[in-house]
Amino acid sequence: MSYGALVLVVLAVTVMWARPFYNWDMLPYIGVAYEFGGASPREAHTLTYEAVRRAVDERVYRSLIEGSDYRAIIATDERAFAQQLPMYRVKVLYPWLIHWLERAGMNPARASVGISRVAYVALGLIVFTWLSLFLSPIGAFLVASITMSFSFVVQLAQFSTPDALSTWIVITALFLLFERGRVRSGAVLLGLSVLVRPDNLVWLVAAAVSAWYWRSSARAAVGWAAIAGMIVCVALIGWAGSPAWPTYFYHTFIQRLPFPAAHRSSLSLWDYLRVYLRQAHPANLPPFLLVFVLAGLGLALVQREQTSSLDSSRILLLTSLLFAGAHWVIYPNEERFLVPFYLVVTLVAVRSFTSEET
Repeated sequence: MSYGALVLVVLAVTVMWARPFYNWDMLPYIGVAYEFGGASPREAHTLTYEAVRRAVDERVYRSLIEGSDYRAIIATDERAFAQQLPMYRVKVLYPWLIHWLERAGMNPARASVGISRVAYVALGLIVFTWLSLFLSPIGAFLVASITMSFSFVVQLAQFSTPDALSTWIVITALFLLFERGRVRSGAVLLGLSVLVRPDNLVWLVAAAVSAWYWRSSARAAVGWAAIAGMIVCVALIGWAGSPAWPTYFYHTFIQRLPFPAAHRSSLSLWDYLRVYLRQAHPANLPPFLLVFVLAGLGLALVQREQTSSLDSSRILLLTSLLFAGAHWVIYPNEERFLVPFYLVVTLVAVRSFTSEET
């Protein structure tokens, strides 16, 4: 049995061990999936809660419909449910996949996690392939197995969110772009990642800024991909009817809004500052963020001392650090959005270590 097959076995066992976590975001994603099938707002609301009730146990279902006043309103008011959907409709590829899996006969709640589990396995194979370029087969197998067992990576396989799918696409795009030299393919794939999460535009812009100091061919390809990504994001936001950023910010960091369409944000500069100060407190920061930021900065300093030339590894590290800083400023919240950054720092660290050894 090859080491690639062994990695696949390890990933499959991990997926079987990591029980699904049916988080609340699953509900509006499923609602959007039913919309894609032609359901009216009332039908989407009814079908969503019926499908979830069939898929999860009573304790989880009660938490989803009674866990807070906000959840209770959404569960009982179809108008409130319909007003949540634009914030999820904009991440179009994930509910579109749920829609087609539901049409194929799969319960959409299970489909929402199933997509994450398949993406987790695909992500592990890309990590192994990347490591195989500078490690022995057994070394790549061991490091890939350990990396994919990190808690923040395994959680991607458990959530009913597009984060595993997004991480897989982003890491594959970065692999093609910076490691394999397939600039156009990597840039196009990174551009398409905005269909999974529009905030992947931050990766595109970070890559475009970094590529300016790298190759002229990469500069052009990634620059055009970033421009196309911006156009797609604007079009997606308009098509989905997604609320403006101040409303989304208020909904996330101040108070959940059952009826965001009627909300008019009145946050002052001081209100924003208080949110950022609160989120910057060590107790509220993503647990691994400081570790990987410091590791990334340390690697950048080491690489600068080793060579003055900007090779693909240094450009990749610069891209990931720019992403982490910019994304936290835009959305200073959860760890799952930062997993691609953590994986890039891990891969660059392993490569730097092995280069020093050789």
